[in-house]
Amino acid sequence: DFLCTHAVEHSVLLTSAHLSIAEPSGKALWLWAERDGRVVAAAQHQPPRQAYVSLVPDDVMLSLAHAVYDQRPDVPGVGGMRRDAEAFGREWRAVAGTRITATMAQGIYVADLVRPPPGVPGQLRVAGPADRDLVQAWSDDFRDEIESELVPRVDVRPRIDQGLVFVWDDSGAPVSLAAVSPAYGGVVRVSLVYTPPALRGRGYAAACVAAVTARSLEWGHRCMLYTDLANPTSNGVYQRVGYHRVGEAVELRFS
Repeated sequence: DFLCTHAVEHSVLLTSAHLSIAEPSGKALWLWAERDGRVVAAAQHQPPRQAYVSLVPDDVMLSLAHAVYDQRPDVPGVGGMRRDAEAFGREWRAVAGTRITATMAQGIYVADLVRPPPGVPGQLRVAGPADRDLVQAWSDDFRDEIESELVPRVDVRPRIDQGLVFVWDDSGAPVSLAAVSPAYGGVVRVSLVYTPPALRGRGYAAACVAAVTARSLEWGHRCMLYTDLANPTSNGVYQRVGYHRVGEAVELRFS
């Protein structure tokens, strides 16, 4: 219930929580802070990724950082909403004596309506078994482009099997890719937006994201996504198809 009360801000944690239940690995660490019998904060760590924190009250942050350090002193970093991740980082530096480096600032965008780009040829379809090799290759290329060693290679087959991966086809050939999370707390997160370099500049990504978003909105879900704020191109694409910024998240590295 705590995570769902702010499902947009907690989208990553909601996804991680459901994955921990569906595919328990024994490696995931979850810590919850309570006040008067009510959960008020959470932290999660799944190696080799960074830790991730929820919205956290100021008077809870120090104890949460200590609790994570006691069980996972080697976490490589932390992510979360800017205010909360940076506050956790300050407490972590005091506890662990590490340096804190900002590695990425991310815009959090939400769409309540869709403006499909005009004149883009092609159509959206759900990725199927025949697309697995291509989607996996594009997923790996996407990871390489964002240059984050904290983001491990992801096997896309389960997401394809669940119908959560989409491709934009032009003249029968896949030209762009997008995926969605399951709806948690009524919110769907769009991710893995990728177009091969040779096919960029033709509106394919915008058309793909717009169509995926429209589909999710029709199902009654809210739609959100994260963007790299250092990439004005992608931020512009999402705004043009109907997304508006509602917050900012950061990723911090400990060293």
